[in-house]
Amino acid sequence: MKATGIPTREAEMEGICARVIKKATPSAEEKKEEKKIEREIVEKLKALVPAGVEVELMGSVAKNTNLKGAMDFDVFILFPKNYSRKELADVGLEVGRKAAKGHKLEVGYAEHPYTRVYTKKAKIDVVPAYKIANATEVETAVDRSQLHAEYIKGKFTEKTCGEVRLLKKFMKAHEVYGAELKVEGFSGYLCELLVLYYGSFLNALKAASEWKTPVVIDIEKSRGVELAGKFRSAPIIVVDPVDENRNVAAVTSETNLAKFIFAARRFLENPSEQAFETKTVEHSKKRIEKNIAKRGTEIILLQFECLKAVPDVLWPQLRKMLKQIERHLELADFRVIGSDCWTDEKKECLLLFELESATLPSAKKIKGPAVWHAGDLKSFVLKHANALTGPWIDKLGTSAVEKRKHTTARGVIKEIADYPKLYGIPEAMSKKFKAHKLYTGKSILRKGTTAFVGKYLHKTM
Repeated sequence: MKATGIPTREAEMEGICARVIKKATPSAEEKKEEKKIEREIVEKLKALVPAGVEVELMGSVAKNTNLKGAMDFDVFILFPKNYSRKELADVGLEVGRKAAKGHKLEVGYAEHPYTRVYTKKAKIDVVPAYKIANATEVETAVDRSQLHAEYIKGKFTEKTCGEVRLLKKFMKAHEVYGAELKVEGFSGYLCELLVLYYGSFLNALKAASEWKTPVVIDIEKSRGVELAGKFRSAPIIVVDPVDENRNVAAVTSETNLAKFIFAARRFLENPSEQAFETKTVEHSKKRIEKNIAKRGTEIILLQFECLKAVPDVLWPQLRKMLKQIERHLELADFRVIGSDCWTDEKKECLLLFELESATLPSAKKIKGPAVWHAGDLKSFVLKHANALTGPWIDKLGTSAVEKRKHTTARGVIKEIADYPKLYGIPEAMSKKFKAHKLYTGKSILRKGTTAFVGKYLHKTM
């Protein structure tokens, strides 16, 4: 067949990928700067750590899978096992603080504290961990990082690193990248394993476009089937090739998995460089007010002071609150269309609930048992002896009309705030929530809430 000169879909996608890889890969100058920063911080830490303690670079820079412009370094202080966990944490923090002298410093928490240092050009995490040879020696979650780095570096070529950069860039653009509990997405290591398993970015997308839950990936063919049973509730299981008892995708939510599947399918159908670009949407107050007016629903915004906790503690507690309040609103017969939560992780937390209506009639019909269930029928009659109407025989069953405990959503929320323990509100959040402020209507669009409310109202695929 004579060539037409029109590129095939496959050739078109490969051309797009080649251009994006070029944009996503650090330049020779940037890599030179990375080496300089790495050398400086490693040498500084080596001069500060006790004898017998090692310093090594881990993370995406060490594996050559970092994106252009992301000067993020993970430097590990590796302690021998004769150090206690307390000693590991204390010495690790002390060394990190000394190394950060003259720069902005934050203390973060994984399984134990670590130091985050901000220089003019880079963000550097100084993480204490135990030096280990294999997964059986793991004492803390971060210990595995050295095994991950060794495994990936032993498997990857320069080409593979480019494919990982493509996948990271794609996932970032679709807001599913990141293993923090704030995001519940795909970690950098998970991206590396997906590329390793499928061979390339495009192959990973082709496979993902046909995924059905539960997705099970077992690179070393160790325990995939067994772990599918162990992690029964997980939508995606990726067996860690350096630790067969661990699911690398444990934090990935169903929603983010579905977003990735859909994005993969859409790219394969209509490839474009825009699929790798993060879209920023400005939510105007006027547009949001128009949307609220059209909906005719009741949107409730709860605002309260932020709990002083690290993000990986704060976000799960906030989501738990959201689910518990939504559940109890529905138990009180309020139909919840949707809900969402947000925090700036420093000053305030926001919970949003959209209801079909925020008020209900005082009267509520209650269906009772069929007449032939004598014992249940007797209990029903006694329980509703003082009903507004009934109990009465209703066809083959029974019914009663009772007065509702709560006729307003505001009343339900107030009771939850007054008795948080009874309603499953995390204890640490209870005091903060008790002092919440409740807003409805146009008043939900307050300083700092417009982007959050706009994002909820204008969700799109």
